[in-house]
Amino acid sequence: MLFENNQTKIKVFLAQTSVEMDSIKKILLMILESAGMQIISSNSNDNISKILDESDCSIHILGNNYNQNIEEQLTEVRKHYSRNNKFKIFIWQPIEQYISKFDLKQEEFINNVRNNIFRNMIFSNHESPVMFIEDIRSIMHAEKQIAYNIKETEIFFIHNEIDEDSVKGITELLEDIASLQTINIILNSQVDYSELVAQQIKKSELTVIYFKRSVNWALPFTQQIWKKIGGASSGSNILLIGDSGHEQNTKINFEAPNVTFLAISEDLIPLEIKVHYDKISQLEK
Repeated sequence: MLFENNQTKIKVFLAQTSVEMDSIKKILLMILESAGMQIISSNSNDNISKILDESDCSIHILGNNYNQNIEEQLTEVRKHYSRNNKFKIFIWQPIEQYISKFDLKQEEFINNVRNNIFRNMIFSNHESPVMFIEDIRSIMHAEKQIAYNIKETEIFFIHNEIDEDSVKGITELLEDIASLQTINIILNSQVDYSELVAQQIKKSELTVIYFKRSVNWALPFTQQIWKKIGGASSGSNILLIGDSGHEQNTKINFEAPNVTFLAISEDLIPLEIKVHYDKISQLEK
């Protein structure tokens, strides 16, 4: 099964800066790109309204010297916020600029900004650009809902890529007895598997977490998922099942409400999953 992540990159409008802040802007660009965000910069002759419609948030860097274009862009962003109150505005005045001397016009402008902060407008004096971007990423990811292309199913079968070679025979037999969705957990993937799995579990009658050589993954992953879906209060049924052909799988145990742990012979695994699914189906009738 191919799960699609409908989440797009966070799109950031990086506003103009005064000349003395250009080097800091370049640093922010590199950090934003490293953080996986899409950057949209602007020149004074760009169509700001159109750019903002394509952006999720804006960043404004304030230095010591006044620049009319910076104020005008912030004014346009405020107008955009009045039409889209989910839009986030991040104002950054690095601490070294904060304690420096401003020209009179810039001081007036900054005081006006600070005195008119509103919801979804965040003013920061972070010394570190990395910490500033980390704050942005945390806020934006909390707001940006991850939605996966999931489907209702009877059995949801999860395994690790380490065990992919032993899965085909099991899933082919399961497909003959129930509707099936499968997912291969790939190491070092960008996918938020805990969120993806939590969403699919809600649409599944029985969730199976299978392991053969991947016990060191399976146990913490099961615990993580169990907690994420609400633990004992979730009511979702999870079967954690391992191949007893690997001796280490017979020496472990896992106990949690609504989770059944078994380590059995590989050739009996499809049958045991069917038995477990049949029991659940009978209870739900």
